Amino acid sequence: WSLVAPCFSPVGDANCRTNPAVEHAIDSALRGLPAKVDRVLAAVVRRASHARIVVVGHGGIFGPSGCFPEATISDGDAAFVARFFDRFNTVLRDAAGRAAGMFIDVSGAAVGHDVCSRTPWFAGNWPDSVIHVRHPTPLGSKGIARLIVDRLGATPV
Repeated sequence: WSLVAPCFSPVGDANCRTNPAVEHAIDSALRGLPAKVDRVLAAVVRRASHARIVVVGHGGIFGPSGCFPEATISDGDAAFVARFFDRFNTVLRDAAGRAAGMFIDVSGAAVGHDVCSRTPWFAGNWPDSVIHVRHPTPLGSKGIARLIVDRLGATPV
């Protein structure tokens, strides 16, 4: 979250999308991420050779526009954050493929369930409940679990 944190501002457009330091930090982090994810997945395979590898994506928390106080972000920066999560998920999807695993796309399924919607899957930056910021709500947890169960072909308990 520290990579896109500069995109959120309660007082107006943060213009993170035009900030070269933000872009550089994101590019640097994403360049090093594939090797890190590959190491983690390889360790899982070494320790549990018969395990099914399932990598759950990220994103969908914020939609195409902001709303105060849950998503204090401009439309331009919201698009920038969405592109960041697209890039992040590409890294995860590719790593899952290299590990002969599957990737679960949360961001695509969460469209219409961002923090500004009537049926949010995630708490916003300033939730008014006991849910941690930017973490799944009970509805979101159920939706994400359903995605996983459907992909695994399992019957829910």
